Amino acid sequence: MQNQQLLTRFFLILFLIPFFYQCSDNESLNEETSIIDSTIESKSRECDVYNIHKELFNEHPELAPEANASYKELADFTEQFIGKGRKENVIYKIPVVVHIVHDNGAENISDAAVIGGINDLNDGMKGRTQNESFIQPEFIGIKSTDAPIEFVLAKYNPAGNPTTGIIRHQNSEYTVAGDNLEMKRAYNWPREKYLNIYITRKARATSNTSGFAFYPYSVDSEDLAYKDGVVLAYWAFGRHAELYNEWFYLVTHEVGHWLNLIHVWGEVANGSRRACRYDDNVSDTPNTQGNAYQERSQCGDVETSCDSVDNTTNHMDYCSPCQAMFTEGQMSRMIAALNSPVANRNNLWSTSNLDFTLNGIDDGGNTGGNCDSLGEVQNLIVTKLGNSGKKWGLTWGEVTNAEAYDIQYRRIGQTWIDISTQSTSYTISGINSKSTYEVRIRAKCGAVVGNWSAIVQFN
Repeated sequence: MQNQQLLTRFFLILFLIPFFYQCSDNESLNEETSIIDSTIESKSRECDVYNIHKELFNEHPELAPEANASYKELADFTEQFIGKGRKENVIYKIPVVVHIVHDNGAENISDAAVIGGINDLNDGMKGRTQNESFIQPEFIGIKSTDAPIEFVLAKYNPAGNPTTGIIRHQNSEYTVAGDNLEMKRAYNWPREKYLNIYITRKARATSNTSGFAFYPYSVDSEDLAYKDGVVLAYWAFGRHAELYNEWFYLVTHEVGHWLNLIHVWGEVANGSRRACRYDDNVSDTPNTQGNAYQERSQCGDVETSCDSVDNTTNHMDYCSPCQAMFTEGQMSRMIAALNSPVANRNNLWSTSNLDFTLNGIDDGGNTGGNCDSLGEVQNLIVTKLGNSGKKWGLTWGEVTNAEAYDIQYRRIGQTWIDISTQSTSYTISGINSKSTYEVRIRAKCGAVVGNWSAIVQFN
């Protein structure tokens, strides 16, 4: 009996060997990506651009490159734009709004941390990072320096009212699933006026990926505009204690995708032995199988694949603690995307849009909202949702010129819990149904805040 079992196992192994070989030798992006990604653990994946696009194309086959008119339009425009050479003395200033989607956890990073992250984004773009010494000699001459792209936190919101460009949304569902696109539908600002960046606890519900972004051509359609923007896990953005392993410039990587760059190894999985057959559509980046470093101690290593030295410090590789540069070709490709009408990228840096988002002047020359004074919130109503008493809905009257509303609630005798929202309604969860709570609300517009409303108790 034992010999028979051993013989069965032997033939089973012989049967499986060709199956495993065929899987590892598959050139399909979707199949190869799923195989390789399944072996990657913890925070080792820099982004999930392939899988998020695979899901999009499964839902909308017409958006896949081979069927997408916007893909061809952007590709043709990019080729012609680069052929003509980019214009000198043009600064591409991009207004940014950072949405912090949180549940009062570590993901609710400070304003100072966000400002640090935007500084890192600009430093990464301009090639003035702390990692410059890691750049291999072969790539010094093709490194893009002092890029004419600058990202600035918005100073006026879509209603024309002053803002810090940092908006906080408390939502326990969305913060652990940044790939739930209903989050973007709920919180996005117009993509023709702002780059939307979303910070969550988890960028993807089913993995520990750092983030993702959609290419311009894949969300060009107006009915998909809300999907545009960048999603990042909190540990992959900003200057704060929870940032992972000095991975300061992951935001630059994702914005690279947002500006039509693909990974340096092309449209296959990182580390694939097939990658040498693929290209990233940029002439001065060497073909590579791709690399993935976790620690800064690896940044001085020299990697060779595809018969040439790898540009491991390139922002579009996966050597996350070592990111230091774009090539001139990559920079030209990003600037081409900013000049193209695909996904409204060419409106972001227009004079009229900068007047509106940074100076508070609309197309008619009028200034934005009036922040001199704000009225008190009226008609605050608290309603129990369901029978458990653990969820309560808040509604209140709109205050003229209010940009947002501060909510404070607490169990009586304990510390206030702070929330901010742009809506005139909110749902409080996690209430102890055996206790009495109290809540109050005030309006705010820039640095101006109104008086707190009358306190309402509920239990």
